[in-house]
Amino acid sequence: MTDRWKDAEREAAEALGGTRVIRQWNLFESAADVLVPDFGLVCDCKAYRRFSIHTLIDTVKRKYCGRGETPALVTKSQGQHGAYITLPMDYVGGLLDELRAHRRGASYGARTQSTRTSDELRAHRRGASA
Repeated sequence: MTDRWKDAEREAAEALGGTRVIRQWNLFESAADVLVPDFGLVCDCKAYRRFSIHTLIDTVKRKYCGRGETPALVTKSQGQHGAYITLPMDYVGGLLDELRAHRRGASYGARTQSTRTSDELRAHRRGASA
C-alpha cells in the first residue's frame, strides 16, 4: 500500500505553512487533511494517478508561460456562481509567506508581492524554511 496520500498532506502542510490533521481511523468521522488557520484555509488532499485539470494547467504552462511566469487556470461550470482558480501549490505557499511577512511588517526588498515572479517566491520560501 502506498503512502502517496500522506505525502500529499505533508507537502501541502509544509508548502502552505499549515498543520496536517492526524486522526485515528474512524469511518464515521471526517475532517480536513490540512488546516491553515491564519488564512482560514481548510484543505482536502487527494493523490491519484492523474487529474484532468492538471493536464489543462500543464497546457497553459507549456503554451503560454515564459521564464518566471506562473500558470493559472480559471474554471467555471455552467450555471455555477463564482469561479475557481488553480495555481501551483508552491506559488500559493510563497504568496501566503509574503502576506505573513507583510502582516508582521517585514520587508524583503523593493519589489512587492504582486511583482515578484514565481521563481522569486519559491527561492524566498526555500530561504525561509532553511
